[in-house]
Amino acid sequence: MLILAHPPEVAARLLSGAALNGALWIAASENPQSALPKAVESFQTLAAGLLVEPL
Repeated sequence: MLILAHPPEVAARLLSGAALNGALWIAASENPQSALPKAVESFQTLAAGLLVEPL
């Protein structure tokens, strides 16, 4: 697994922000059990975009 040549701190902060906002969205959802898989799938897609070689 290779990560694109981005400054690691920038990528880490952006992913951290996405994870935090996803958690807040799930917590505020009327149905967290259905929101969780959507958030996980979207986060994995976002994070995979940083990879040179797909999973």
